[in-house]
Amino acid sequence: MELADYLKKSLQKAIDRAGNMRKLAEDRGMDYSTINRFNSGENAIENMPIKTLSKLFPEITVYCFPEDIPTMLQSPPSVGDAEIIDELSDMVKQLQPREKLKLLTLVAANFGEKIREETRK
Repeated sequence: MELADYLKKSLQKAIDRAGNMRKLAEDRGMDYSTINRFNSGENAIENMPIKTLSKLFPEITVYCFPEDIPTMLQSPPSVGDAEIIDELSDMVKQLQPREKLKLLTLVAANFGEKIREETRK
């Protein structure tokens, strides 16, 4: 979603949460007319001054670079089945035959019933 679209939706959400534009303006210590101009589109939301943005959305935090995002907020990279299968395959190839048999026994004992159920569907 584009930033301007997100801000428009967020402004509408803030208005809805406050009850109306007047109440939002009062809660944020702003002029009603400022909020009204951005809400109506008279002022382009992408031209909103940072001071106004931070008043409207006091919880806002901006990160300009990925490395600035605190680790706890970063999403782990998504990994698809193909990557997992490749990684498992590389690991299994390094095992001795007896270790491969142990691995197969562990997988069957822990996931065999689930795999059989999925196959029946």
